[in-house]
Amino acid sequence: MLSILFWKFDRHRLAIKVNEKFSAKIRSKVVLQWVYFILITTIGVIISLISNREIVNAIVAFFVIEISNSERKTVIKKSTEKKEFYNTLSLISKSLICGFLAPLIYILIIGNGGGVIYTLIYYISDDESLKFINSMLTVLNIIPTLIGGMFLYIVYIIRNKTFKINFKGDF
Repeated sequence: MLSILFWKFDRHRLAIKVNEKFSAKIRSKVVLQWVYFILITTIGVIISLISNREIVNAIVAFFVIEISNSERKTVIKKSTEKKEFYNTLSLISKSLICGFLAPLIYILIIGNGGGVIYTLIYYISDDESLKFINSMLTVLNIIPTLIGGMFLYIVYIIRNKTFKINFKGDF
C-alpha cells in the first residue's frame, strides 16, 4: 500500500545516484562490488534482527514492492511504434518479476532481509559494469521467472482450454 501511495518516489533513481557517488569514490569495480556485497548483507541482517515486526513489514513493503513506479513509466509512454510496444512489454515483465514476484518469493523463503537484499541487488544491477552483481541478479531471477511463466501458462490453459500455445492473435 505504501508503494502505491509514494509511487512518485523513484527508489530506482535514488539507487542510481548512490551508485554514481560510490563509483566516483571507488574506482576498482571489484572493490566496489565487494563493498556493495558487504553493505547489502549488513542491511539484510539488520532488517532481520529488528524485533518490531509491524515496522519492519511496513518498511520492507515500501522498499521492496516497486511495481507502481514501473507502471508509471509505462503509462507515460504513449508511442504507437512497434519497438516501443515491445519495450513496454519488456518493462512490464521486468517490473512484475523484479519489482513484485521475486521480492515476495524471497521474503517468503528467507524473510524480510531476503527481500531487501534482493531489491538492493536489483537496484545496483543497473550498472552493467558490475558483472558479479548482474550475475547474482540473473541467478536470483531464475526461480521467480519460472514461477511467473508457469502461472501465465496455467492462465493460458484455463482461458484457451488447450495445452498447445498459439502465437497468432493477441498476446
